[in-house]
Amino acid sequence: MTENPLIEILEVQKLSKNSELLLGFGINFPKAGQKLDTYSISIKGWVIGKTSPAIAVEFLSGGKVLQKVPVGKPRPGVQKRYPKVPEAKKSGFAAAVGVLGLPLTAKLRIRVILSDGSTVAITEIKFQHQPLNSGYEPKLQPLVISSSGRSGSTWFMRLLSQHPAIITCEIYAYETRVWPFWMQLLQFLSQRANPIETPFSADYPPKAAAFCQQTLDGFYQHLAEAQGKIINPSELSYFAEKNTHNPNIHLLMEIYPQGKEVILVRDFRDLASSVLAFNKKRGTEGFGRQKFKSDDEYVRNVIKNTAFGLQQRWKKRKKQAHLVRYEDLILSPEDTLKGVLEYLKLDSSQEAIAKMLDKASQDTPYTGWHQTSSSAKDSIGRWRQDLDPSLQKVCNKVLADSLREFGYPPN
Repeated sequence: MTENPLIEILEVQKLSKNSELLLGFGINFPKAGQKLDTYSISIKGWVIGKTSPAIAVEFLSGGKVLQKVPVGKPRPGVQKRYPKVPEAKKSGFAAAVGVLGLPLTAKLRIRVILSDGSTVAITEIKFQHQPLNSGYEPKLQPLVISSSGRSGSTWFMRLLSQHPAIITCEIYAYETRVWPFWMQLLQFLSQRANPIETPFSADYPPKAAAFCQQTLDGFYQHLAEAQGKIINPSELSYFAEKNTHNPNIHLLMEIYPQGKEVILVRDFRDLASSVLAFNKKRGTEGFGRQKFKSDDEYVRNVIKNTAFGLQQRWKKRKKQAHLVRYEDLILSPEDTLKGVLEYLKLDSSQEAIAKMLDKASQDTPYTGWHQTSSSAKDSIGRWRQDLDPSLQKVCNKVLADSLREFGYPPN
């Protein structure tokens, strides 16, 4: 065992000692106080349903299912304990659950699924893990723009792309997203780095992380050369991508301690107006609208969840991230960009900002196609004219908390 463990198990707590749905269960590994030298927690246990057989076990953190495994491994000891129960013979389960991308101190909940569809939470494992350090020094840091569609993210990315120290993939709408693929691959590879399942050593995750960072550097360095931008290793430079609630952003920020995140929001009532207008203009039902029978249902589900997600993200990241409101970006672009560039520790001089605004303001073949109002300024507060009174009331009601969080009056 290494002197500096990657994971320490702080507590293993049983949650369902007298469940009416289970005949019995047990967690044999891990135990409280154990220290592990991998970025996966090996979990072994058994479970027997009372009225319905146990068929699978899920492992969750923060309400998200990280892994699911079947129940069915031989457990001779359990069979001896329950000789009259046929399911006891193969009541075991085992998994290696990766922790990269989870908070450094987190909880892992174990939930049993029975054949009748019932679920029972049986155990909660509290642990802490060391941040993943690849040992590689990236030439570019990630700049993640967390937002939603129709929030001005394309215009914001276009502005950022004009700065000499920010590299973007300038295909229209800036929707190319490279880091999520590599973070998903890193998470998968590191989860398999477990002595039970593979011969990989403890240094495998750092090596895999370094490979992912090198690949990201290479991709964006190639783009920088094509755009005539020079990356100075002694100065901060960023690659910028949009993000819409990708959970692997936690892992990205873990291996890039100097990475930055800008959370871009827009009055969610204007956002709804813009979505509906854009769909009408294109003659399609995009942005999830096609899943609902009415605009009312769409607002109560998609727009509300979008607003809530950004609200939660901002609450969690206030100390590390930077907030930009679409309205400020349109009405006070110089001051807003200055704040962003100062947050990024980049050149925020009046000259630099003037060049960004001038270059970004040049028309492109897509400018008119993307707009749904006569001007950006006219798009602010459009919900008062675009939405019928009944839908306005729905927006003000279901979006009230999120509107207040970002400084929009909910009325």
